[in-house]
Amino acid sequence: MDEKILFDAQVPRKNPRVTTNVRVSFSGQDSLSKSALLQNISLGGICLCCEDPQDVGKIIQLELPLEEGLFLKLQGSVTWVNRSSPSEMGIRFLFETSPTPAHHKKTLEDFIERLLSHQIDEQELIES
Repeated sequence: MDEKILFDAQVPRKNPRVTTNVRVSFSGQDSLSKSALLQNISLGGICLCCEDPQDVGKIIQLELPLEEGLFLKLQGSVTWVNRSSPSEMGIRFLFETSPTPAHHKKTLEDFIERLLSHQIDEQELIES
């Protein structure tokens, strides 16, 4: 049975989402690193498409690729899961567990801005 909590797309979100298809790594309770496709991201959280979604309420470690060899490491809590194909999970960032929450938020803002500007660049190429 799907644990996914559906939301009304008409309801405004606190943080706008950016759609993407970036590969990220995450690990759950078993500490094994797994790969996932980042479907969308906001300052509040992310949606990952992955083969083995974690259970709702589980805490996971995330690694977002910033640039060659550098990663932003964040902690998050699984808020919903869809186990039907393609399986995915929603994760809320837990900045309060970070030793430097303001720094992590700023780095995440910059990451999202780069994703957004890349989407705009791609759209400009398509439109021209």
